[in-house]
Amino acid sequence: MKTGINVGIAGGGMGGIFTGALLANRGYQVEIFDKNPVPGGYCQAFKRKGYSIHPAVLRIGSESCAKMVEGYCRQAGMDKLEWSRYTEYYQFGEDIKINQCTDRMDLELIRYFPEEKENIEAFFLEIWELYHIMNKVFENSMTLKGLTGREIEKYIPNISKTAVQFVEEYFENNLLKNIILAMLELDDKSVALAIPMTYFEIKGQGEYYVPQGGAYHIILKCIQIIEANGGKVHRNAEVSGISAGNNKVTRMTVNGREYEFDLIVSGIDINKTYRHLIGEEYVANKKMLMQLKNKWKISKSCLSIWIGFDKTLEELGIDYGSVIFYPDKENVKEIRNIMKTEGESLPEGYWYQCFTAFSRDEMSTPAGKSQMCIGILVPYDFQNKWWAGEQYKEKKRLLVQRILKDVEKHYPKMKDSYVYVEAATPLTYERECGNTGGAYLGFEKYQNFVYDRARHQNQGLFDNLFFAGHWVSVIGGVNGVMQECIKTANLIMQKYPLCSGMQEYKLFEQQDGA
Repeated sequence: MKTGINVGIAGGGMGGIFTGALLANRGYQVEIFDKNPVPGGYCQAFKRKGYSIHPAVLRIGSESCAKMVEGYCRQAGMDKLEWSRYTEYYQFGEDIKINQCTDRMDLELIRYFPEEKENIEAFFLEIWELYHIMNKVFENSMTLKGLTGREIEKYIPNISKTAVQFVEEYFENNLLKNIILAMLELDDKSVALAIPMTYFEIKGQGEYYVPQGGAYHIILKCIQIIEANGGKVHRNAEVSGISAGNNKVTRMTVNGREYEFDLIVSGIDINKTYRHLIGEEYVANKKMLMQLKNKWKISKSCLSIWIGFDKTLEELGIDYGSVIFYPDKENVKEIRNIMKTEGESLPEGYWYQCFTAFSRDEMSTPAGKSQMCIGILVPYDFQNKWWAGEQYKEKKRLLVQRILKDVEKHYPKMKDSYVYVEAATPLTYERECGNTGGAYLGFEKYQNFVYDRARHQNQGLFDNLFFAGHWVSVIGGVNGVMQECIKTANLIMQKYPLCSGMQEYKLFEQQDGA
């Protein structure tokens, strides 16, 4: 079906693919170009010896997050998703193991820090109140219209605080402070208001959810919707240029061939889009170009190891779900600082995650077997650029060997059951996903980005150029990306409607069950 409005989308990650599904579902003619044979970016999957390996997305979040994703998918025309559920623990040293999926994390912390009971209770009461205030702000288009005077007095001072400053107002015990910040995955540049949203939207609502078949299963459903509506997803199709003139983008060059479009959506690295695909000389807003390059920090990348086992988790004595290990509990803050610093090396007592929830997913793991992902967040320039030069493979092999030996200390039976071992460095993620430095969140969701009203939005610097994905999201994760896709689809329907009265997608749509 030819609609008269053709949309070209650069990048087949979740940002590009889900935006394409939303637009195709409303009648736009969509073509997506992805440079890899398997689209999906960080959400793709690849096969090894009968297993499906999922490179990055290991959780959607708690039940409310899963319901929200379910609702977004339903609006795009997908049928119901099937979910795997699991519990995630944080282990500090040998004696502190905290279930972070409980809705009473305060009781978990009091169990290990009974002398801090009063402060812990006050802290959780405060973030509960802030959470409800923030929901009112979101419901009123990020304004204070629906707040009482008392709520405004509570909300406004916390806008300028960092997460560390907020936690320090309640606790003097350094170990407790560092445990809370580590479990919330926040640091000295994270905004204070990320605390209530992270805990009540993700951490504190029971078991975590991940789609069976992984996030890649959503990618496949999106492709089905696009193709069913006359669209196309081009694989092995690398976008090398976007032509611009008269404040519009007109064509994409893909594998040496030019394609003309009425609208273009970029689901890829925002700096690469402007600097390499369009060209700085064609962008009038030089100030925004400088901010994109220098003002906001590009997020960390990942060092990942995937292992297939020929036995079940139970036979190997391995926890089902997720455990994040901090072997050196006395130096949590110092280790986190080292592991986010460019040019550093993996320290003694480094933290790492062991994720095994795909082991009970029939779409990912053969019966009677299991799998594990070991994940570590690191900057691109970690290990003194250890990937550079001819010694890359050897340095990678030695680092993987070191990490496996450390994990085997917790699960000694695993070393005799390997079916495969695969690994990816930040360089791998940069090559496969296309993000500068292998960034997994676009820009870091730091205070100077989240609260900057001048930051880049979904509307591009050309009238018919739009963005969807992590690079314009203040939240991150699959939920955050899907929300940006909905914003972009709605913006396109407002500016370039196919007909009058087009129905917009709902940003906070939820399904009754997940």
